[in-house]
Amino acid sequence: MKKRFTDTEKWQGWFRKLSIEHKLLWVYINDACDCTGVWIPDFELAAFKIGCEIDPKAATEAFKDHIEVLKDGRWWISGFIGFQYGELSENCKPHLSILKALKGHGLHLTHNSRKGIQRVYKGYPKGIHTLEEKEKEKEKDKEQEKERRIRFKDRLNKLFNRRDSTGWSVKEDLKLSEVLERPEADLEIDEIERYYTSGAKFLRQDIMTLLNNWTGELDRARARLETPTKKERFRSYEEYEAAMAEKAQTGLEVVKEDENE
Repeated sequence: MKKRFTDTEKWQGWFRKLSIEHKLLWVYINDACDCTGVWIPDFELAAFKIGCEIDPKAATEAFKDHIEVLKDGRWWISGFIGFQYGELSENCKPHLSILKALKGHGLHLTHNSRKGIQRVYKGYPKGIHTLEEKEKEKEKDKEQEKERRIRFKDRLNKLFNRRDSTGWSVKEDLKLSEVLERPEADLEIDEIERYYTSGAKFLRQDIMTLLNNWTGELDRARARLETPTKKERFRSYEEYEAAMAEKAQTGLEVVKEDENE
């Protein structure tokens, strides 16, 4: 489950003047958008989720000062990046997937502002004018992506005790490419690692099956990490054993862990 900041002061400004339908829609969009604040309009689904009918034109007008409609029709919450992350940096590992997703949307950071995003139709930040500079930018992107791929492989190798010298098959590389295309892949691998080192049972036995079932494993990881086992609810194994002994002596109700959990 994703967790995001929310502005508790929004009730004092423009938000308070919205209709109930538009208030609910705005909250929904901020939850449903991707890590860059881009939302693919699906008003039928949104109406079902919030329980209200939605007029797309009226909604666009209501949010006109806070969204930008991109060329392909997607909505971009213009203040999302600055509010959620502050200043993005290529030196910050969790920010790399966000920066990559921004480029995929044709959005780029302005380096002198924390509001920081502007649309560049040609896909390059302002200030890059020559073909040589464009080629240098492309090469830089390729090198960063190559390093990212190597880091991802190293982490997966460690999860399955695979030696770094062991080569990856063509199929594994192709599946890895699909996973790396996910906007939040660099954050998702953190959740997968925590899950696979948590002592959970019935884990995938090799890298290929994990990559083939990435979404499903991610769902299981989030469920596991958000809902600890009964034994994990105690601060230590000794505390758990003491509670069980107390139950046996006094009859106090202490839920005993299922042997198979």
